[in-house]
Amino acid sequence: MSFFKLLDSERSEGICLKVFIKNLAEQEKVPESEVAAILLREYEEEVPFHEQFEFYYHDVVKSFVVANKSYCKAALTKIAYGDSLDETSFTLEVEVSHGIIENKTICIKATEMAMFLIDVHVNIPNCLSHVESIAHDKYYKKYDLNGSDQQISKVEGEEAKDINEVESTEWNDFKGKSTAMTLIAGLSLALTRSHNGCRHRNGKPNKSAIAAVAANSVMSAGYLVDIVSDRQLRGLIGNALETCDFGTTETLPKS
Repeated sequence: MSFFKLLDSERSEGICLKVFIKNLAEQEKVPESEVAAILLREYEEEVPFHEQFEFYYHDVVKSFVVANKSYCKAALTKIAYGDSLDETSFTLEVEVSHGIIENKTICIKATEMAMFLIDVHVNIPNCLSHVESIAHDKYYKKYDLNGSDQQISKVEGEEAKDINEVESTEWNDFKGKSTAMTLIAGLSLALTRSHNGCRHRNGKPNKSAIAAVAANSVMSAGYLVDIVSDRQLRGLIGNALETCDFGTTETLPKS
């Protein structure tokens, strides 16, 4: 690709948030308000349970710039509570230079959002189809997964899990439960410190990555891990961290 085609490449990566919500709602056969509500829940998470995503606007000089969080939350909240998607504004007034104001459309990064959808087992909508292969490759590489051990099926026509489906991630009571949870939380924190991919940019545990690395290690040792799903494993790790009050209220200290 020519160096001067970079802007064209960036434009194909930036997808209008309004278009994405409409596409996803049509695909999942749910109201646009529910898609907005789910996105808002994930967006407001201090320690994201799934792959992180942001909302941006594109600038020809600065590339993708993270959009004002309060504005994005307000727009999603309006839609979640019934305002029309088509009538809700997704533009920001931005001073791009001294005295020069431009209207910027709020967008998502296609690859980033596709990785989030892969992580929650939702099919990739049409507006992101051009990055589907790239997103899968990046996701598997990030969590040390390979084609034979894919935890997200790419078989055409296979029904994806509903975006609102919730699996049980609660621990049953058993003797030694407190000790077991403390050990799991401690091992999770050890992975967080020693494995770059197992912590978020703010230094807190990335439960998705910890679960993937742990599951991959168990499979490599010859044990089966299909007794629980990937989502359940992440939930159990998160539950252990929260119960033991590890890594939930402050950034982890550097080792």
